[in-house]
Amino acid sequence: LQYSACIGLQEVVLFRSARVEKSYFSSPLLSPDKIKEQLWMGAEQGKRTDLPTVKVVGSWHEWLEQCSKELPLLAFHPDSAENFAHLPRSASQQPLNLVIGPEGGLLDGEVETLKRLPAKVLELGPQLLRTETAVVAAFSQLQLHRMLHNSG
Repeated sequence: LQYSACIGLQEVVLFRSARVEKSYFSSPLLSPDKIKEQLWMGAEQGKRTDLPTVKVVGSWHEWLEQCSKELPLLAFHPDSAENFAHLPRSASQQPLNLVIGPEGGLLDGEVETLKRLPAKVLELGPQLLRTETAVVAAFSQLQLHRMLHNSG
């Protein structure tokens, strides 16, 4: 949450995919006060005054129902055969929903569901990243993609 606030994401939705432990959502760290504390620390680091909204959604299926279909979906999964080099120029020039799964990635069925939405599924590199690291890596690669395609 700190990184999300620091880099200026507008909204963070935490949902439970199959690889996320059920107990994760009963953690005291997800109390509204603790969430706000993490967001403020990130905003201070990033010299920002706006905080992302944070939603905690109980399940993958609930998230799918609530997911904004108006914005393109860009999902990240360690086993994807594509990366940012496969992303069309126009894809990064607009607001997006970024989907970052748990460490170890989403299940194959979850990835297939995302592709049918349709989502573009990319990998961030050969290594497995912690979720909070993947947020920063995805945002950084997206920013670089935007800069490269705006300068040409």
